[in-house]
Order: sequence, then C-alpha cells, then structure tokens
Amino acid sequence: DFLGLMGDSSDNIPGIPGVGPKTAKKLLQEYGTLELVLENAASIKGKLGQNIAEHGELAKASKVVATIIRDLPLEIDFDNLSFPAFDEQQAKEAFGELAMTQHLKKLLALQNAGQPEAQVVKEETVTIAEPIIEAEAALAFLMRGLEDGEVIAAYITDADIVDDNETLQLDLDEHGGQARQLFVASSRGTARFSGGSDGGQLARAITEIIRDGYLVAHDVKSLLKEVLPANRDEAAHIKATDIDPNRIFDLSLAAYLLDSTKNFDKLSKLLEEHLESSYPKPGGAIPEGAIIATMLLELYEVLKPAVEADSSRECLERIELPLIPVLLQMERLGVNLDAGVLKELSNSFADTIKRLHEQIIEAAKEDFNPDSPKQLGAILFEKLKLPVGKKTRTGYSTDATTLVELTKLHPLPALMIEYRELTKLKSTYLDALPRLVAGDGHIHTTFNQAVTATGRLSSSDPNLQNIPVRSELGRQIRAAFIPDACAFDDGGEEALLLSADYSQIELRLLAHLSEDIGLMAAFRDGQDFHSATAAQVFGVSLKDVTPQLRSRAKAVNFGIVYGQQAYGLSQSLGIPYREADEMIERYFAVYPRVRAFLDEL
Repeated sequence: DFLGLMGDSSDNIPGIPGVGPKTAKKLLQEYGTLELVLENAASIKGKLGQNIAEHGELAKASKVVATIIRDLPLEIDFDNLSFPAFDEQQAKEAFGELAMTQHLKKLLALQNAGQPEAQVVKEETVTIAEPIIEAEAALAFLMRGLEDGEVIAAYITDADIVDDNETLQLDLDEHGGQARQLFVASSRGTARFSGGSDGGQLARAITEIIRDGYLVAHDVKSLLKEVLPANRDEAAHIKATDIDPNRIFDLSLAAYLLDSTKNFDKLSKLLEEHLESSYPKPGGAIPEGAIIATMLLELYEVLKPAVEADSSRECLERIELPLIPVLLQMERLGVNLDAGVLKELSNSFADTIKRLHEQIIEAAKEDFNPDSPKQLGAILFEKLKLPVGKKTRTGYSTDATTLVELTKLHPLPALMIEYRELTKLKSTYLDALPRLVAGDGHIHTTFNQAVTATGRLSSSDPNLQNIPVRSELGRQIRAAFIPDACAFDDGGEEALLLSADYSQIELRLLAHLSEDIGLMAAFRDGQDFHSATAAQVFGVSLKDVTPQLRSRAKAVNFGIVYGQQAYGLSQSLGIPYREADEMIERYFAVYPRVRAFLDEL
C-alpha cells in the first residue's frame, strides 16, 4: 500500500505524482489501506486529493507490482547453491600472475559472503537538533556561519506536498507542489531553506555560500545548477566566475580520486563506504535532509585528510575542483544544433531504410520483421541453413560479430548490418536530438567527472560523445552541430568549432615509462609515429609505407598500450590469428623495452 501511493523509482513503480513517504505514511495512518484512500479522495483537500482521484488506477497497478509473492512453491535444494570452498592463497597467487586484481576481490568477497560479519563498534548515535526552518532565522544562522568561516555542508531534496510547516506549505502551493528544500549543516546545527521555480530562499542561501563561504556537497556541480541552470532560458543567480575552486569541496570527486574503480554517484554508497558514526534513522522527528547534511559534514572530515594522505590533493585542487565552474558554464551555454539538417537526414535515412527493408525481404524470400533478432535468427539458421555461431539464452545470436562472419556466405547479413546501422543512427540521433533542444535553441548535456575508471569525462542526457566520427554518416550528423557566435560577448562576425587533442599521449607515456630507445627516438625525431612503426615492423622504408600498413601499425600501437592480445588484434583488423600474433611479436622485437615494461606491471 505504501509503495502503491509513493512509488519506487528504483523499480520504476510510478505511484501517485506528488506523494512522498511522509504523505503516504499520513494517508495510511488515517485511512488504513490504499483502497480506502482512493475511496476517500473526494474528501482530501487541494492538489493532493485531485492527484489521488486522477491517478487511482495507477496507484492500484503500482501496488500490484510492488507486492512480493511469498507463497510461490520453490523446488530448490539450497545446499546445492552454496559457494564452493577454495584455497585463498593459491587464488591470490594465480590471479596475481594474471594481474586480475579486481576479479580476485570479487572472488574473495563471494567466499566471505557466508561468513559472519565482524562486529564493528560504532560511535553512539549522533544527536541532531531540529533544523531552523523559519526563513529569517535560517538565513541569520547561515550568515553567522559564513562570518565565522565555518564549513557549510549542503544537501537538496524534493519537498513533500504535505508539510507541517505553514511557510513551506504556502511556498509549495504557490509553485504547484514543485518546491525543493536545501538543508545546510555546520558545527552549530542545521537549517532548512525552501524554493520554488524562482529559487526563493534556496537560491539565496546557495548564492551566499558561494560568495562568502566554504561549500561541501556530494555533487557540487549538480547542486550549483539550482542557481546556475543548464539552460539560458532560466535565470542565473550567480556566474561561473563567482565560484572559487578553493572554497568548494566535492565529496564524490574526492572519493573517486581515492578509488576510481568504484562508482560513488549514489550518495548512499559513499556514506556506506566511508562513514563510521551512527545516525538517527529517517522518519523520526528530524527531517532526513538535516540528517544527510550532517552526514556530509562528517564525510568531509574523513575524506579531506584521506585525499591529502593519498597524494591526490594536487589533482583535486588543481584539476578537478577548478573544472567544476568550467563545466557548469559549458553546460549552460550548450551546443547549437541545426535541427533542419537532422530533419533532412532523417527523411533521407527513412527512404534508404525502406529500400533496405525491401531488399532484406527479397533476400530472405520471406516476409519477416528485421528488427526481431528471434525472427532473423530463424531465417538465417533454419531457413537459409547458414552455420550457427554462438547462442544466447533466448536463441540464436545475431549480433554484429556473427553477421560479419556470415557476409561471405549470403547477401542477407550485409544488408542487415547496414539496416541496423541506419535505424540506430536515425532513432538515436536524427529523431531524438531535435526533441532535446531547449528553448534557447541549444542542447544541454551533462558532463560527468567521476564516472569513468580512466579519469576521462563522460557525457549524458544526452550522450554527445558516442556520435560516430569515422564514418561518412557520422560526419553528416556532426555537421548539424554548428558554432554560435551569440554565445560570446565579443559577437564576432565568424565563429568556429575548435577541436584539440593531445598528440598520441598514450604512446608518449609508454615511451617515457618504458624508456625504450626506439620509441623515444621516433618522437624526438618528429616522425609520423605510426608510419615509423610500420616501417620497422613490416621491414620497409618510410616512403614505402602504404595507408594500409600505417593503419595496421596504428592498431598495434594503441592495442599494445591497452593490453590487446593476438585474438583481439585479429578481430579488429579482420586478419588471421597467426598473422596478428606475428605482428605483435615483430613489434616487441623492434621495441623490446615495451615488453619488459608491460611484463613488470
């Protein structure tokens, strides 16, 4: 009943819009069951009653989805499901030789999963006073903290539609129940600020902290979007240049630098990993936001010295934190998109896809749905009797690798490869991107600093880094992204998009770390590195290196850096395994220190 009312985003259970845990609890305490809540919707005042009346069927369906079946007969011998025992020391030695440290951690975790956990003695539960919620008193609390130079931890949460505080309720009513709440914590206690679509107290509080305080947050950039939105149609309360990197501390970035193999984008994981104190459970007299803000303050006291002890301080203070205002400004400016170009391409793609569909049906000698892997598998392997490759849990595999292997045996696989490429480009980019253009005519992606294991930035909502670059079709799509002179103050007559990249940075690092004489000489002499490698590996002069030989040498150069073996190289170049193996051996013969360096890792 509880989840039927409030939903559960982690399981895609919608619930009733605008009903949070506090409201759901009050409703069930008053009426007893979901069904009785729905029956009494007419007697519930305001927007809440209207939402319950309008979304009753959705609530019923949500309850069905959330209900766990506990009497399902299971014919399982649980003794047969126990994890087999193994020698931990032998496993460590074997995995260590293969440099599979992450897999070893997972294996050891499985072995220890059934063991009783060691008793961790936690401190007594931290006492948290009720937050100051009256607007003027909360602001006075904050301003005094700023004057005293206190560290301010901040946490934003959605406000529930029903709240005991009349001031917050008025703000919620004014903004259609869409208010947000900011909880701040310092060494003196906590306070709450509310804000609707215009920012309100919340925006004022964040602005004051940015200008005069030291801000700690789980995700500083995300929090600052409340006052510097990633859309120029929305008012900004600060400028990116107002943000002093020396006066902010991002907890997710700090944890990321300590261990980039773990994903700390979810606050719960970060708290579980690093926090030792015991805190009151949500649902009591103290609002959850006040508890979490206090947790963030302790987390700062844990992670700041940990970063300094781990030698990650310089990276955090000189690179990651100064990057936050830069990314905020990039996200706010967005990317100018010529939707007309994509519309023309979409129409052209639609014609080509229709023609390919007809050719696919003709090649199959049977009408079927080419978008169905199951139907395609039946055509390829049952009707056409093509050799079956790997199988999946649901049937025949028709992935790209399988289709490529079959192209020499029948025309249908090649047609399917082209059909899939075009339909994916059309749905993912040509049709989707124009719908994401904001009112200012730009697409506003989000740049993520603490996601990839390699330290690179990633892009999401939408992902603008996956647009193909090497194919002609990809270049046509990229042509729709155009420079915008109006985004800059100088208003120049002509604007250009500048592409900048390090020159073969991975290989330069490999040369530096391995100290291989041949590698270092190629860079020092200013040669085209891939051509120089091709000449050495294939035994030809530099002037006789063909584009094909250079392309193969490039594949070997970058493959070696990332640990690619002969099989992977053979697949990427489309050559026999033995030929790929010989290429790698010749590479190591030319650059012997590289092999020695990689073996020592």
